[in-house]
Amino acid sequence: MPIAAILNSLPANISLLDPHGVIVQGQKIVISHGMLDADSNVGSNYLDMCRSGRGDQSEDRELLFHGVQAVLQGELPFFGFEYPYLMAQQRQWFYMTVVPISQKRRGGAVVMHLNITERKEAELKLQRIVRLHAVSAAISEAILRVKHRHELFQEVCRIAVERGSLRMAFVVQRNLDSGIAEPIAFHGEAIEYLKDWTVLSENDYLYASTVPAVFETGKPAICNDIKARPGAVPSTDLALKYGFRSCAAFPIQLDSQKIGAIALMAHDPDFFQTGEIDLLEGVASGISLALKAIISEEQKLRAERLRTALYEISDASDQAQSLRDLYESVHQIVGRVMAAKNFYIALSDDPEGLLTYPYFIDEKLADHAPVTAGRGLTAYVLRTGSSLLCSHAMEEKLAEKGEVVSGVPSAVWLGVPLSLGEKIIGVMAVQDYENPAAYGDTELEMLEFVSTQVARAIDKKRSEEHRKLQARVMEATANAIVITDRDGSISWVNSAFTNLSGYSAAEAILQGPKILRSEKQTDGQYVEMWNTIFQGTPWRGELVHRKKGGELYTEQASITPVRDESGEVMHFIAIKQDVTRERELEDQFRKAQKMEAVGRLAAGIAHDFNNHLAVILGYTEMLEERLSGDSVSQEKLAQVHNATLRAATLTKQLLAFSRQQVLEPVVLDLNVSVHELEKMLRSLIGTNIDVTVARFDDLARIKADPAQIDQILMNLAINARDAMPNGGSLTIETANVDLDAEYAAQHSGCTPGPYVMLAISDTGTGMDAATQARIFEPFFTTKEPGKGTGLGLSTVYGIVKQSGGSIWVCSEVGHGTSFKVYFPAIEELVDPKPPKPTIERHQAQGETILLVEDTGPILEVLRELLQSVGYTVHAFGSPKEALRSAEQHLWTPVLLITDLIMPGISGRELADRITTLYPEIKVLYMSGYTDDTILRLGIQEPARRFIQKPFNRTELMEKVRTILNSKPNAMASRSE
Repeated sequence: MPIAAILNSLPANISLLDPHGVIVQGQKIVISHGMLDADSNVGSNYLDMCRSGRGDQSEDRELLFHGVQAVLQGELPFFGFEYPYLMAQQRQWFYMTVVPISQKRRGGAVVMHLNITERKEAELKLQRIVRLHAVSAAISEAILRVKHRHELFQEVCRIAVERGSLRMAFVVQRNLDSGIAEPIAFHGEAIEYLKDWTVLSENDYLYASTVPAVFETGKPAICNDIKARPGAVPSTDLALKYGFRSCAAFPIQLDSQKIGAIALMAHDPDFFQTGEIDLLEGVASGISLALKAIISEEQKLRAERLRTALYEISDASDQAQSLRDLYESVHQIVGRVMAAKNFYIALSDDPEGLLTYPYFIDEKLADHAPVTAGRGLTAYVLRTGSSLLCSHAMEEKLAEKGEVVSGVPSAVWLGVPLSLGEKIIGVMAVQDYENPAAYGDTELEMLEFVSTQVARAIDKKRSEEHRKLQARVMEATANAIVITDRDGSISWVNSAFTNLSGYSAAEAILQGPKILRSEKQTDGQYVEMWNTIFQGTPWRGELVHRKKGGELYTEQASITPVRDESGEVMHFIAIKQDVTRERELEDQFRKAQKMEAVGRLAAGIAHDFNNHLAVILGYTEMLEERLSGDSVSQEKLAQVHNATLRAATLTKQLLAFSRQQVLEPVVLDLNVSVHELEKMLRSLIGTNIDVTVARFDDLARIKADPAQIDQILMNLAINARDAMPNGGSLTIETANVDLDAEYAAQHSGCTPGPYVMLAISDTGTGMDAATQARIFEPFFTTKEPGKGTGLGLSTVYGIVKQSGGSIWVCSEVGHGTSFKVYFPAIEELVDPKPPKPTIERHQAQGETILLVEDTGPILEVLRELLQSVGYTVHAFGSPKEALRSAEQHLWTPVLLITDLIMPGISGRELADRITTLYPEIKVLYMSGYTDDTILRLGIQEPARRFIQKPFNRTELMEKVRTILNSKPNAMASRSE
């Protein structure tokens, strides 16, 4: 029989090759998935056909080439190779062998291809079944071992891939309310494939078959050739790219509810056959049963955790020191029952819909500023009043409907409303950015369960903090606050009340306001107050009460009735402010105004009185000179003269009090003034009074009239002497002091800054408050009639005030008196004492004087006095007459003597106009007023160019001679 016939009769495909690999005889040849017609290819080189054969398994062809070549070259005694081939859309398996024709020499080879499809498929099926049994056994073990559903799902996926030779496995969880299903556990080589894998509902035909079909039918769904069935899985091209050829999905059910599915992806087509499907369906059923047991156990554990959580939340609401502490405690408690790495509480009790985030812990956002409730997930829960378990896909679905605006994308978000009855006060939420299975229906129920307790705890703690804040505010306020019941019993006081009244809270509570009553308030005032507040009307007014120590104080009180829910007045709240100091300052101000008024009156009286005294004194002196030989007349004129001088002294004291005397202030050292006067004071006071002088070594300088400082020392020392008729001690002290703003605020007319203090203290009889209130009033005296004018202290007061200082007295009956005088400190050097002027006491030399005085008697007496010593005097009773005469230039005056205050034209204006006519003329002003008027009219060097009425002839002549002897123009009015 021919060799070809023999070969064709065999069940295998056989070819004969020569030593070079050339086909010399053969059947149809299968080479690496390629078919060749041997009859038409006898003579072709088999090795070349190996490398150029059709198909896409280049590695198989290369391996075949080297195996055949090795046998032909005698390097291998045998070569065998097993490979699959797709024939008529069916996969076939072949086994190829190559043996040499001769073992002794290179005589070619025999190549045989045997179809082993039936055996190979049985073998592969057995391997799959074995692996799937191993998978089933491992999952059964996991079911017994794992107690948490997500951990179980993850373990099932891992076992399916690692032991079942699958490319990937994943578990899909389905939201029963929305129908949305998403992967919650997965394992395998192509996890990226699941990135956007979502089933929106069981009617989602976009992803028909497999998982959606499982949710629709409740039965397994199989696709054994993904390439041939586009749409069986999402993104078919991507699935094929990752090597997925077969897929299967099996339902996970809980009490007939299709809550999920397990999906398996294989790299071989036809992977899932009847036996495998039955086995995997049993595995899915086991998972469903295990899930039921896990959920049952979870429910028990959840109930226990919820009971514990509720207790802990209730305890936290009592133990937490602040709302922040409460929020942190709630976060920790929630974290013990579910994942709470990202947790926040949002509150919305603002009428404008403002959402605040008092507690916000998040791994992506540092904090959350208050916002107006918009379209976020938090606002959605607030708006609907319903809890929300929202996956990323569901958030996008809600966003498409316009319900929300997507925020930070999280894998899953869970939020529940915080409700108090019908009122929603906020939202409590957790979210996870990575694990979509972090929260499910169980976590939703748990969070809902604790939300009411959390809302109550927050409301309770906020109320407590509000009450604490109110209490702290009431306690911290500077005003005293007293709360009484309707019977007047005190139920609460703050610390300011204790500071005001001296009564502690323990001493005041249950007492009535009567503990503060003083004799300064009448019963009628209290009756009017109680009638007002019992009518439900607030009462405001001032009361003078007595402190615990007996001291009186003035309080400004506002008492408001407090009503209960029915509107009945049950309590009263009184807010009290101590206005004692304010009233004292007002009293000081009123007294100062009174002193000013008295001063103005005294100054006016003194001015008129001085004019009259000037006439009396002038004529008295002239009569004394003319009647020098008449002893009887001289005696009577002397009495008139002395009485006039005493009257002039009184007017000077009045002017001192009214601060209208002429001062010559210089920079001086007060210690020097005290030292120079000390000897005179000791002799004046007497030997029965011990005088102590304490001078501060580095005393600052002051600016004052030395003569007036002497006057202050003398008057205060004499006043102290009179207060110690039986002897005692007098202390004179100087010091540098800084008066601060607080002191200035308590002493009207005083400004803060550095001062030099002069203190004069005695151990005399002292004064009561009523006496102290009037001691600086002119003509007020406590001495017997005829023993005091009542102008000593008023003179001191006027000098101090005119010098820019202040004076205060502290005295107590039986414990002496202390006067403290404060002069502003300056940094200038002490002025040297001017030399005592020498007056040339010769008669006038006929100089011409222009005299202007609107008071006729004074004009006449002055004219006579000046003429009596040799001056030529042109006297005028009005400024206008003087100007008309001066303008005629009939004579040339060298001195103008004019009253300052005259009708029509003042003395200053007259001097200016006369100086224009006679530039060399000198000016002497006179007035019953003093330097207040002079300075107001702009007169410089008032002490040198001014003479105070009344004055005697000697004073007038010395002043006139001094001015006339001064340098030309040195005192001209134009220099002013």
